[in-house]
Amino acid sequence: MNSLFKISFLIFLTYLSVQCSSKNEDNTDVQVVDLAGAYKQQKQSSAGISFFSDSEIEYIQLRAPEEIIINEDFLRVYADKEFIILIGYKQMFLFDRKSGEFIREIGQFGKGPYEYRATLHNNTYDYSRKVLIARQWNRKIFIEYNVKGEVMANPSFTCPEIGFFMGQPNHFKDSIYVLYYSKMPENNHQRLKLIDTQCNIMKTYNRAIRSEDGSRAIIGFSVFYKHQDDLMFFEEYCDTLFQVTEENLIQRFVFGLGEFEPSYEKQFDSGYLTGDERKKDFHINNLFESKRYLFIRFSYDEYGFWQAVYDKKKKIVLMQGDEQGYDNDIDNFVPLKYATSVNNDNELIGFIEAYNVVAWFETHPEKAAKLPVHLKKLKYLKPTDNPVIMIADLK
Repeated sequence: MNSLFKISFLIFLTYLSVQCSSKNEDNTDVQVVDLAGAYKQQKQSSAGISFFSDSEIEYIQLRAPEEIIINEDFLRVYADKEFIILIGYKQMFLFDRKSGEFIREIGQFGKGPYEYRATLHNNTYDYSRKVLIARQWNRKIFIEYNVKGEVMANPSFTCPEIGFFMGQPNHFKDSIYVLYYSKMPENNHQRLKLIDTQCNIMKTYNRAIRSEDGSRAIIGFSVFYKHQDDLMFFEEYCDTLFQVTEENLIQRFVFGLGEFEPSYEKQFDSGYLTGDERKKDFHINNLFESKRYLFIRFSYDEYGFWQAVYDKKKKIVLMQGDEQGYDNDIDNFVPLKYATSVNNDNELIGFIEAYNVVAWFETHPEKAAKLPVHLKKLKYLKPTDNPVIMIADLK
């Protein structure tokens, strides 16, 4: 029995290595992002904006009617040459990029035919298609709006053969989407499905392993984003970031988590999922990418959330805690508190809350005195004002 157990265990580990290994014999371009090493060194090498940008920052003060109050929890900010798009909890707003003036609410929370039940917080705006996506009251029916607030499509995935999927449909191309499946008892092995809006399943990407207890559901977490119109995918408890293609999943980056790695087996341990042990590991919850940089946000509950930037050219990573943000060593002004997206013009989009701007002026009077006139005007913000949008040209 001992020999049989050892053989079974070795086979199990082999499956793990196929599914989530840093080894990739078919793709020599896979890079290892050493998050563990960067975290240990972050006191000596904290991230400043100059790490990824060498141009002045653009600051946009949002101007809106008093009744428009932006919910900053889980806020996603997107911007192109004309507009700023904000997606928060049960709200989607459009602002003019040049003036910061409020233009319109996109869609509306409600039960009407053109209204939505929930906004989403992952891959919610498609820069190339200029489309926002939200969920309607049926959890398998979604609604897509353009920036004018017009309904462009109602992707529906209610046919029985689709089964129970998590999150939202992620646009692949044309009328084809990718659905993510957690480890549910009825489809433990399924990972992703490539499917069109007529319920034609074009590809199923299976997991290499199943949970030992096939009767228990494991509610996993996934991240999707577009980079140069290619769809990227990351699954919690797997150390690899993939590109989704019609044929397979291509490994692109492996996260070196070291002693902070939440190994694949831990998701099947209820004690780990509900106990303090989980707080000792890194859990990646957001990713987006430019030509040169990979931006990462992860939780490490003992100390909160962290933001990291990986330079694909120099193959180094720097990070900073959410509370600090990226130090503004470009303008000697407020930090870039939260980075949320990269647009098709190679610009990084982020924001800082108004109360943090007010606090900066109160605690940095000497630096404030040296600011140019257009930045000194931000001194008159109120703590309850809407956030200030920050946009940086990336190297």
